[in-house]
Amino acid sequence: MCDFHSILGVAIGDTIEIRHDSSNSHSKIAGSLVNQPNRKPIIFEAEWGGDGEQPADSLLIRNRDECPEALVAKIRDHYSLVKKAITTGEHLHTYFRDTKKWSDVWSKAIRDGVQVILPSVFDGDLYLFAWAKLNAPNLTKVGGDLRVYGGAKLNAPKLTSVGGALYVDGAVKLPSLARVFGKLYVDGAVQLPSLARVFGNLYVESLAKLNVPKLARVGGDLRVYGGAKLNAPKLTRVRGYIYVESAAKLKAPKLKRKA
Repeated sequence: MCDFHSILGVAIGDTIEIRHDSSNSHSKIAGSLVNQPNRKPIIFEAEWGGDGEQPADSLLIRNRDECPEALVAKIRDHYSLVKKAITTGEHLHTYFRDTKKWSDVWSKAIRDGVQVILPSVFDGDLYLFAWAKLNAPNLTKVGGDLRVYGGAKLNAPKLTSVGGALYVDGAVKLPSLARVFGKLYVDGAVQLPSLARVFGNLYVESLAKLNVPKLARVGGDLRVYGGAKLNAPKLTRVRGYIYVESAAKLKAPKLKRKA
């Protein structure tokens, strides 16, 4: 497995195809398909991160000598599209329009500074690393995890829900975010004025400052670490454990369950 970008070429009879999963795990992509000993291979692993020139076939595709020529061509064409997508944004809304399957391609394009226009619903995981900047005026829902790390910046004024976890260690403007269905991890100064419910754990760490004036319920644990500060004036229920370190501050006057 590589971080980016792994695929499987599949050749069964006269049918050839490309398979992929955003985890870039060959075993996950393959599922029940395996090459049997002493039989003609049916799956061919390929990987390339899109940097520089596309490598030679033997470096791109495992067992290249046994791979059908039509499948070799299909794999090379695929990586040509990947290269264009992560450098110019071309093909993101066509070939790579399945944002769950190809979320790694979208995230790589964003990380590399491509001006990406997100759809209203992004079904997969969305990652912003380093100094990536993303303005997403039409985005209303992220189906997987949303991670904003380091010096990354995200402006998504219409985003209302995150289906997975939300990790914030960067600058975000999410004025409409109401629900996080996974855990919420904050390590920075964050305002989430519309957030009403976190279904998983809520962690506020280091010197983070989280202001959530409408938050009423946390479905998992609540932990405030280090010198972090959490202001949640309407919080009434935490389903899991509550842990607040001595130097941290939790302002939740309506919360009945105290650590």
